[in-house]
Amino acid sequence: MTEPIRKKRAQPPTIPGPVGQAAEKARGVANGVEKHGAELNLKAASVTEIRSLADKLIDSETVYQAALAELTTTISPELKLANAAAGRFIRNAKKPISCVLGDRWNPGWSETGFLHDKLRCPKKIAERIPLLERLAIFLRLHPECEAPGQDITAARAAELHQRLSRASRAVGQFDTDRRAARAARNKAKKEMHKLVADVIVEIRRKLTAESTLWGAFGLDAPKPRAARPRKRPVTGATLSAEPAETSRQTPTSATPSSPAPAPVPAVNGADVAANLAS
Repeated sequence: MTEPIRKKRAQPPTIPGPVGQAAEKARGVANGVEKHGAELNLKAASVTEIRSLADKLIDSETVYQAALAELTTTISPELKLANAAAGRFIRNAKKPISCVLGDRWNPGWSETGFLHDKLRCPKKIAERIPLLERLAIFLRLHPECEAPGQDITAARAAELHQRLSRASRAVGQFDTDRRAARAARNKAKKEMHKLVADVIVEIRRKLTAESTLWGAFGLDAPKPRAARPRKRPVTGATLSAEPAETSRQTPTSATPSSPAPAPVPAVNGADVAANLAS
């Protein structure tokens, strides 16, 4: 009788970095629970729960890294190109317009979107977007200010306005997606760490330091604690060995002492009264 062919479990996805290492550690614990969980009566978590959270963490990290890669490869370069093209158009558009409005700023320039006295091209993207929109409207109403040979037209201004607006919105949307992906990743990581920690605590209660099953869970056996040095008991011999505290004594004078005063005789009250009366 031939044995049925067992299907091998598909290898789970892996990723480099701390998150990938945490997932691999969780999967190692799950493998140990699968082999020895019934033997050790482990009840903290099932193999399915551990592997499911590990896969969830990998998936959320993959989404987060994909969002970062999109920023580097697509969103940022497009925003940079759109902003550079917008800056060139704004600076070049001033010359044909000045042929009609004059070289210096005057109230007529406000219709073009240039609101500053020196007709400077704004550096901030948030200020260039509305300026391009105003320039597109102005050039459409005043075709004499266009320069088709230099690509200074209302259509070109509208095109650059849409391009820069779209690239700017993409950056804002990326920031929202990045925050959501990071929150999902951190939540999955926290859930997996808590579950695996509970399982490891139970394993440590079941296994001794000398057990050979630690490796089956992907864990290192705990190292025995180093014995603390015993304190020497205080004995009489120890006390006698310590130098005794010498009492402070007042040094004696080297000169000979003066003779003691003679004793004062006792005074009789009756004799004193008789002397006072005489």
